[in-house]
Amino acid sequence: MAALAVAAVVLLASGAVAAALALRLGFVGTVLAVYLVASAEVVLGAELLSPFHAIGAAGYLGCEIVATGVAVTLWLRAGRPRPKLPRPGVGALRRHPIVVVLGSAVALALLFELFLAITTAPNNWDALTYHLSRAAAWYQNGSLGFFAAHTSRENFLPGNAEIQILYTMVFTHGDRLAALPQFVAEIALLVAIAGIARRLGFGRANALFASLLFATLSEVVFEATTAQNDLVVSAYVVAAAYFILGRSRSDLLLVAVAVGLGFGTKLTAAYALPVLGLLAVLTLPRRRVATVAVASVVAFAALGALVYVEDTVHYGSPLGPASELAGFEPQVTPGNAVSSTARTLYRFVDFSGYDADIRVRVTLLDIGRFAFEKLAINPEPMGATLTPFYYLPSIAANEDISYFGPLGALLLLPLVAGYLGACVFRRAKRTRAIFALAVPLFAVELALTYKYNPWLGRFMIMPVALGLVLAARVYTMRIVAALCATVGILFLAFALVHNVRKPIGFDGTTPVWSLGRDAAEGLVNPGAAQLFQAFDAVVPSHARVGVLFGDDDWDYPLYGPHLTRHLVALGPPESFAEANEQRLDWVVVGNVSASVPTGWAKADLGGWTVLGRPGTAAATRIAAYLLRHAPQREPKASAWVTFG
Repeated sequence: MAALAVAAVVLLASGAVAAALALRLGFVGTVLAVYLVASAEVVLGAELLSPFHAIGAAGYLGCEIVATGVAVTLWLRAGRPRPKLPRPGVGALRRHPIVVVLGSAVALALLFELFLAITTAPNNWDALTYHLSRAAAWYQNGSLGFFAAHTSRENFLPGNAEIQILYTMVFTHGDRLAALPQFVAEIALLVAIAGIARRLGFGRANALFASLLFATLSEVVFEATTAQNDLVVSAYVVAAAYFILGRSRSDLLLVAVAVGLGFGTKLTAAYALPVLGLLAVLTLPRRRVATVAVASVVAFAALGALVYVEDTVHYGSPLGPASELAGFEPQVTPGNAVSSTARTLYRFVDFSGYDADIRVRVTLLDIGRFAFEKLAINPEPMGATLTPFYYLPSIAANEDISYFGPLGALLLLPLVAGYLGACVFRRAKRTRAIFALAVPLFAVELALTYKYNPWLGRFMIMPVALGLVLAARVYTMRIVAALCATVGILFLAFALVHNVRKPIGFDGTTPVWSLGRDAAEGLVNPGAAQLFQAFDAVVPSHARVGVLFGDDDWDYPLYGPHLTRHLVALGPPESFAEANEQRLDWVVVGNVSASVPTGWAKADLGGWTVLGRPGTAAATRIAAYLLRHAPQREPKASAWVTFG
């Protein structure tokens, strides 16, 4: 932890110096510049160290010290420029009680989210399946290169968010800070939203109001304490939009850095290109548009292209194996596109974390069904549907399937529609209309590239952040703003109180921070805690383990709390032959069919089957485990009779 503290200070110092070199960007620009430069430094450091299998604390510290030295030298030569800092006034706060109350609630929530992020084990499905798994494999290999894995998602997807998780792992030798990249990204998003609102001409209080509302949205709250990547990619895209609205060369350079980082984080960054492109064309001179485009290509080559190059080499396509994408690709027809777009937007009717009266939900169900029928929209076209669609609004408090609470439908969608309508009649600035366009445009893009499924809410964080900038306009109507702030605070509380993956003791739950690691990870699915505990009881903490898992099995818990177990992915039908070649004494079989060789010790843990090579300590440990957990016989009834 001491090494991490030193590394963090050096990282922030280099970022701050680079921001100072950017010729007085202002407070928002400085914060975002530090965030982007620090992110780029972490990614570039990993890429430079990777060929030498040298990714580790020493390697990272060395890279950061060199980067800081270069930045300080350039800063001194530039005359020691200093970024502008804000000068808050107490009097201004007194004039805006709505912002003060909303800001206080959000500040408390952020502190609690930070507490959850650093004191609880990551326990979201995708994190246990591949996000954390690929970071752990990189940690053990000291390299970002391809490795044998039970799912190709550990290799072919862009990985800048996982590189940031890797950065925390090399200093903590575990995952205790694995959720920090998402949490920090939320802070960057709040700053960027406020900054964009200011550059669009809104007042400070208005801009702060819009930013704070974003922090109350249910899906944002849930994601902030996970090891996912949706907030991270959204932060880069929204930062790019902020810097496009700038005028200096430093702004344009930072646009390129943000775009490069975004494409290296998640493929959904591509959905933002039309919005960013329109914004650049409408606000920048043509020469600068060309400059931004060229700089973005260069930044992408440095900060995002590695995985696409590796995919091309290994799979023949920069997007990875066609088999992984085929299951999600829709049959594109006008009817299918309209249906998926409508379903995605309908999901904004959301009560995440709040057990709304069933009569209210059924009424909304009836309204939704009536609307789809009158508009002749097929709710489940076969060629564009991955999972069933439900008209009943969701109350789930789960980052995988939640949306944005009532403000999504009551505030954001009407606001977006109003700005787009006003733009048609030339009563709204085109620049603002572009931000209004983000939500419907993203919904259409998703409809053209993804079959409808319940997990699309995570993808919509990015356009929601862009669209919610326009909530700054709502603050001019103080009664409406007060109502929005009240709803936002209520559902912020509901999200924190009822989060199924991070329970805090309500409704008979046990606070997640008081659970053991296996129990916390086990919240991902019933029975998982017992499975993880049994595995830890059988398999030594430093064992080399052959893994024969299905594509959606959770392999991350196998690494152990300090990432000391080494996993070797095996593939049928030669899996056990490969286990012999690798001299593996342990093999664990997940949700796949496998023929167990004769003589191997076997323990069924209730989800995984652990095998031990005959004649080894592994077989002995399995035998001992089976003996300890053998069913106990019922004791014989006593023959003694007591007389009164």
